[in-house]
Amino acid sequence: MPDDTILKERAHELFEQAYELQMKGELDAAAALYQQSIELHATAEAHTFLGWTYSFQGRLEDAIEECHRAIAVDPDFGNPYNDIGAYLIEKGQLEEAIGWLERAAALLGPQAADPAALADLLSLLFQYDAHAILAAPEAHTVLARDGAREVIRDLAHTVLEGPEVDSDRFKEIVTALKEKTGHRGRDLFHPIRLSLAGRAGEGELDRVILLLDAAAKLPFAVPVKNVRQRMLEFCAALD
Repeated sequence: MPDDTILKERAHELFEQAYELQMKGELDAAAALYQQSIELHATAEAHTFLGWTYSFQGRLEDAIEECHRAIAVDPDFGNPYNDIGAYLIEKGQLEEAIGWLERAAALLGPQAADPAALADLLSLLFQYDAHAILAAPEAHTVLARDGAREVIRDLAHTVLEGPEVDSDRFKEIVTALKEKTGHRGRDLFHPIRLSLAGRAGEGELDRVILLLDAAAKLPFAVPVKNVRQRMLEFCAALD
């Protein structure tokens, strides 16, 4: 089996050949070589340039997807973030995303003490890692309380069997959990907030939860995980 250095060198050679073909307008051949390069050794640059090639072909959804893959490989590589913005402008969707962020800021703003606190709340929409959440001391405290896992289990059943979560739906879920589990206050809300917002916190996190399903439909550079995705990920990590 070739060692890692040889694979990286061959991947780079294919990348260079793909770029030359792209500049000549031989887009199908360029895309094929970028894909071969990625199969040998995936880099953020190769994914980004493959996306660029797709954009030349009018395949904007595929181009955006490659940018997401580039970000997953290296979140510090700046080009794909910029490229996504350009592709969204071409698709006419950037204003939609900006408009949603403005509405989100208006909803969360009154719950934040200052701009830094608002940015922190907005970041919860884009950052969700169930394993990291469960590793935090706060999660250990919440889950150690009597009935916390029962709340999470019943929350999962309710979320997965029902429609998207908006304000009315969230109220229905809370009411149903109160009736089923008998829990109130922090014993009810902390497990809900921990599993869906990533923190136990206070009432401002409920507003974060209300934004998740709408945000997940929008083409942000970093995709938002919706309520169902978060619930499934959290339960899998919890088990």
